[in-house]
Amino acid sequence: MPQLQRVWCPNCGTEWTAECNTSMSESVAPTCPSCYLPMSTSLLMRSVSELEEQLGALIADARASGLGAETIMQVLHAELQYAVEIGQVGHAINIQLIDLGLDQRDIHARPVRDRREMLQTRNVPE
Repeated sequence: MPQLQRVWCPNCGTEWTAECNTSMSESVAPTCPSCYLPMSTSLLMRSVSELEEQLGALIADARASGLGAETIMQVLHAELQYAVEIGQVGHAINIQLIDLGLDQRDIHARPVRDRREMLQTRNVPE
């Protein structure tokens, strides 16, 4: 039987109620209604202890890959600060798209035709 669970999208910050199947045979990952990112079932937190376990595993992986403690702390601080900013009531994200026109690198000059080829393809009235 599916359960309703509050889910937070790590991509865009949208929070919504998703249906999460508890049985492994019917595990269908919910999809964010804003950015359509499929949520991994490993991202769905069911308790504080799960969050602690996953953070511990992530920090252990970062240390094993050679990242220093200061770098890990800076990244965690920045991510937590971002999550707090996004979570504030009334916080809005505005995105502006600007069409800058054609990219000059994509415009190819016409190939220069050889004069002999031009003369050979001309139609001469008879």
